[in-house]
Amino acid sequence: MTLKFQIRVTRRIKEGEHVPVYMRLRDGVACDQTVKTRILVRPEYWDPRAQRIKSRCLCPDSEKRKLTDDILTLRSFVSQMYYEKKSTEGKIPADWLVSIMGKYYKTGGKNP
Repeated sequence: MTLKFQIRVTRRIKEGEHVPVYMRLRDGVACDQTVKTRILVRPEYWDPRAQRIKSRCLCPDSEKRKLTDDILTLRSFVSQMYYEKKSTEGKIPADWLVSIMGKYYKTGGKNP
């Protein structure tokens, strides 16, 4: 199972505009789902290879820490829920990631 975070820029972005971060969950051919998160980032700050804010950008430290914490918390939550679901049922439904994102934001990232 792999979780990747990426941004999609399909139009011209104005200076200082934020775009959402997408999360992609893949597990071979059995599961390939993508969902938009509520995490926002400026495209010029994003490092697609490292899947985080660039280490040498002129981004405020508070924004860098918050984004990093949000991504790590989300990654941990989804991984834990995925392995629980996989061990109990063995198969992941097609809309599972969307429902988990709703649960994540509803509970504030705490496992219910």
